[in-house]
Amino acid sequence: MRCDHSHDAGIACFNEKVRLNYGELENEGQVEVTLGSGWGSVCSDYWDNANALVLCRMLGYETGLSYQDSHRQVSTLPVVLNAVNCSGDERSIFDCPAFPSRQCIHTGAWVRCSKVKVTDEYLPDRRITVHYDGKIGTICPNVTWSDKDASVVCRMRGFMHGFALSKPDTTTYPVGLADLSCTGKEMSLDECSYTDQSRSRCKISSNINVHCTNIEVRVDGNSNNTTVGLVQVLYNGIWGTVCNNGWNDEGAQVICRSMGYKNGQMVSKYVSHVPVRNTHQFWLDNIDCSGNETDLAECKHSNWGDAYCDQENCAAAWCSDYVGIRLKDGRTKQEGRVEILHNRIWGSVCDDSWDDNDATVVCRMLGYSYGKATIESKHGFTRGQIWLDDVGCDGREFSLESCSHLEWGWHNCNHDEDAGVICSNNPDTIIG
Repeated sequence: MRCDHSHDAGIACFNEKVRLNYGELENEGQVEVTLGSGWGSVCSDYWDNANALVLCRMLGYETGLSYQDSHRQVSTLPVVLNAVNCSGDERSIFDCPAFPSRQCIHTGAWVRCSKVKVTDEYLPDRRITVHYDGKIGTICPNVTWSDKDASVVCRMRGFMHGFALSKPDTTTYPVGLADLSCTGKEMSLDECSYTDQSRSRCKISSNINVHCTNIEVRVDGNSNNTTVGLVQVLYNGIWGTVCNNGWNDEGAQVICRSMGYKNGQMVSKYVSHVPVRNTHQFWLDNIDCSGNETDLAECKHSNWGDAYCDQENCAAAWCSDYVGIRLKDGRTKQEGRVEILHNRIWGSVCDDSWDDNDATVVCRMLGYSYGKATIESKHGFTRGQIWLDDVGCDGREFSLESCSHLEWGWHNCNHDEDAGVICSNNPDTIIG
């Protein structure tokens, strides 16, 4: 083919790059990209965690989350990337498809990237593992696995709060992060104190996990190892109470489990001796929980702020790590020999020092208001474990574990000294 210089060939080179700007740390900030013709910003419409993950991987990080920061400086650069729709598997943000062309409404997509990625999907017991420096391993805490550490993990997963869960180690796995210690304020495990030296075995259990939640709750009043009081939730930066319309044991179980306790039970009539922080805000009403929800926000409820009750009609709960209590061999379900579950074994209580104050606490645990003590195996005796002796309650506690007693399993009794109770909601009807 004949040609002249009017047909000279040429090429256009593009260098697609990304960077983060306006962040307080080098791993966070507003996304800016260049497509070969100068830097520009990214539209934040439809910007999500999948987009953030792809972009952070481009910058050499393991993972990332999207977020918005309205208090920071916003880029004045023109939008050059609009309505990105990544799946999370792409190698580059420029490989991602886009939503149908439309005008950008919100400029300024923000990301927070992390060198440490947390997951629980690889090991059969679902314990937390981390991806770090090309390796996968478990977390070995510095002193103990705490709620502060768990909150950071949950924050990395996009939640607001977290509670620590741990179990004894049954299988040894390689350690990815050792000596981990967080203050609880970090946004990522990257910012916590740790070493990356792998160990053959963690001195502290590495069989750890977390429970994450998006609302902060408290049960306002403490008694030793139990928590009892008005249910309060933090919403829009303000603590407020919950009305007791529809409130039941299922709701109490959800609220207590979201705080990291094993068990929860509603308190139908609030006990005046438990201290209360005054609040004039009522947040939720008509709570309807199945008991399987992870936090109160997942239960059916009125709109936030559409709650009409007073301090006398607020939801209250008793939370505890205590496992179980029951009455056996009584004439009715309201009376019987006291048996408690500890370390997965049911056992009885010795009647040394057993009195009506102790019985009232047992009955309160079972949902009654009053109790009368019975002694010398009035309701028959059992065989096997005797768990508690020399129990001393003042009658105001919400669990036997909060009363004074000998160490679990220590006693000088036989089963002809098994303690019992008679429970009622009316003290005049209790007949010994």
